[in-house]
Amino acid sequence: MKKTLVVLGILFLLTGCGKSKTNIESNSFFLKTDNGYQLYSMNGSIITDTKFDKYNEYNDYYIVKKDDKVGVINKKGKITVSFEKYERIETFLNFFVGYNGDNKYIIDGNDNTIIDLKDNEIYKSDSKSIFIVKNTKDKKIVLINKNGKPILNIPYNTEDIYIKETEDYAVVFNNGINYLLDINNTKEITNFKSDRNYCVDKVDKNQILLKTCKNNLFETNVEYRLVLDNKVYNDDNSCSKMTLHNNTATCTNSTETFIYINDKISLQ
Repeated sequence: MKKTLVVLGILFLLTGCGKSKTNIESNSFFLKTDNGYQLYSMNGSIITDTKFDKYNEYNDYYIVKKDDKVGVINKKGKITVSFEKYERIETFLNFFVGYNGDNKYIIDGNDNTIIDLKDNEIYKSDSKSIFIVKNTKDKKIVLINKNGKPILNIPYNTEDIYIKETEDYAVVFNNGINYLLDINNTKEITNFKSDRNYCVDKVDKNQILLKTCKNNLFETNVEYRLVLDNKVYNDDNSCSKMTLHNNTATCTNSTETFIYINDKISLQ
């Protein structure tokens, strides 16, 4: 016990001086004792009497294991996912995946089911804010944001799905259609057909400038689309170059230059 208190004192001093982000923000930490890991508060008091065999910190929670049983507790030591429910728990984006026999579920830290994976499969994507679920029974594809909210439904197909995202917006390209999404407000802004996938280039108030993504070094022909008040412009590729500055989109081609204010206004 004396050894534990000494280690606690040293750890408290270190975290106080170094301001460890995880410990300061969570106000709790695990410390290895003789018979396992125990959760302590920053003032050195014991939060959980239970000594766990293993733990894994994830966002505001800990996945903990005791006697071959696994559960989830929050930073205050409260059990939020029962130790009796799942055989295995893994992390996935902002969520957890709970396994029980042949059944598996995407859940949040409070054991609310986001997706039952019985008739669904997760489509692999590089996105950090959106995950894709293909429902093999109902034949539909749903895109879900990191808060567990559905953001887009698209017709079921077997074509690849590409996601290019910024902090606030994403462009989803599938089956010849680009879908522009507002990630934070969980809604589709607009969509348009093209045989190329687009990326968000610049955003200025109610205007969003898109341009074709450069997927390899050999792609030199850039195409543009302007989304103004949810309407798509330049779908005929008449603009060889487009810029967006001070909430004004300028289009240039071989014969003229014009700007967009509700519609085209020629400058020549």
